[in-house]
Amino acid sequence: MNRYVKMFSLFSLMLAAWMLAGCGSSYRINYSNVKADLNYSGTRTVAVGVLDKRPYVISGENDPRFVGTMRGGYGNPFDLWTTSDLRLSDEMASTMAESLRGRGFKVVLTKAFVGKDASEMLAEMKTTGAQRLVLMVMNDWWSNYYPRSFGAEKSELIIDVELKVMDNSRKSLGSKKLKEIVNVESGWPQDTIPGWYQKKMTELLNDKGIQKALK
Repeated sequence: MNRYVKMFSLFSLMLAAWMLAGCGSSYRINYSNVKADLNYSGTRTVAVGVLDKRPYVISGENDPRFVGTMRGGYGNPFDLWTTSDLRLSDEMASTMAESLRGRGFKVVLTKAFVGKDASEMLAEMKTTGAQRLVLMVMNDWWSNYYPRSFGAEKSELIIDVELKVMDNSRKSLGSKKLKEIVNVESGWPQDTIPGWYQKKMTELLNDKGIQKALK
């Protein structure tokens, strides 16, 4: 193996070990304090919640704070978590809540759930008396970073979510699905992924069907 490739691989492994030891928190991905750029406003009371249905989280293989992987020089993956150490589902719920609140909606934030069934969460959201229940179901969401030594430097953002709006009787008023793999520009994932997160949350909340359901 080329001496420079060996050196880069060793550096990648050292970096990964540093991250796992807790010293590399700056290499986590920041999902905090992000707002979607909404193009509408409203005054309704809305309850907001996120259900984390990612199979690798439900199984216990990954922590609810899991947001992606960062590969070393040999392509070996290391887990990345949220910068805040909050669960990703809580971060997403906060993003939706703050985005809607900033456009005039009265928001009740419901604690996020991890599991296969949304019934318990919806029952709790209903007790708030909110006029609209805004539920995001997260079937998949994580990013995968590849360094130059593994090929072209890039990240993939794997997305499979559905945003649902219901009235207080849980009647469906509108929904929007996103299921795609985004090829992210080169760069460290902590620099590139937050911007794409904001774009995708904006796309979800600005959907015409979602807007109509919330107004």
